[in-house]
Amino acid sequence: MFDYAATYAQERRSCTLRFVVENQVSRPNAFANCDGIFAEVYKQETIDSLRTTGLPVVVTTINDNPGISYVDFSPEMTGTMAAEWFLRRQFTNFAFCGISGYRIYERMGGAFSAAVRNAGYDCITCDYEKMALDAILSNKVSVPAYLDEWIPTLPRRTAVFCMHDWRAALVIDSCLRLGRAVPDDIAVMGQQNDISMCEGSQRTITSINQNVRQQTYTALQLLEEMIDHPERAKEKKHIIIPPLGVVERESTNVYPVDPPWLAKALSLIDDNLDRQISLKDLAGGAGVSESALQKAFRDKIGMSVNKYILSVKMREAKRLIDHGGYSVKELAARTGFSSQSYFTRAYTAYYGRPPSADSGR
Repeated sequence: MFDYAATYAQERRSCTLRFVVENQVSRPNAFANCDGIFAEVYKQETIDSLRTTGLPVVVTTINDNPGISYVDFSPEMTGTMAAEWFLRRQFTNFAFCGISGYRIYERMGGAFSAAVRNAGYDCITCDYEKMALDAILSNKVSVPAYLDEWIPTLPRRTAVFCMHDWRAALVIDSCLRLGRAVPDDIAVMGQQNDISMCEGSQRTITSINQNVRQQTYTALQLLEEMIDHPERAKEKKHIIIPPLGVVERESTNVYPVDPPWLAKALSLIDDNLDRQISLKDLAGGAGVSESALQKAFRDKIGMSVNKYILSVKMREAKRLIDHGGYSVKELAARTGFSSQSYFTRAYTAYYGRPPSADSGR
């Protein structure tokens, strides 16, 4: 986040940043010669200390205290997005790996569990309630040791959503240590999309992109506005930036369906989004007849092959639009449509609005 803050300052040249670590906040003159404070904090006592400075403050941490301005992501949107992604992937076993005592993760896990249950499935929670939170934090009980006890209890083909990428990496390490294959046996997703963590794990980690750049830029723009217009500093603004979407990597690269040739057909669709792919192509790639494949899609997926392909292409188009920077021509090419007009008609019929309404272009 602070890399983005530094980039913002460099681009705008209207502000100078000085970094203060959290344990120095309460020191006298910690913010000497500062006009405002932008902070990523997790402790309520730190937020309370920042409020006593008398300076305009914007934080980027979800909290339930309306007395301060903040810009952050929604744990509810994040949990729901993770559940919906796994459900579309045809998972039927689900688990959330969080930690009690942190409201942001309790809200995230609650939304994930609710979305799963609304679809008719149960959700297992990694229950840290039976051990004291301070015992974990003081290393009296290690998180990996506890995961080594929890993971063997998970059913085969479980989708595990983790409270952040670091926890996802620990879950993957534990799975591999215990002989549970990732993703074929246990599929793992994190959130934050920490590139170094996600790409450096033993299995690269699928993660939810929280659009940290937009969070940071929005927070700094709000802070500048509060500095330039002191009367507005009294107006406590709460801004939520929606997540951009799921960034797929190795840790979830599986379809937990039978027979195996159906999983292969589903993967072939993902691998060929940028071209037209027919029922004949899929049946040949999966090694079955067209009628058998069509029947499997209707029985297992609940729709025809062509309708499923269209839904995948439309979700990909919407994801690209949300990321920004793509023309309609580029969107059509990336989703395998032969022309812009054909793509626009399909998008409009699917979403009830043209792509320009979502992209602003």
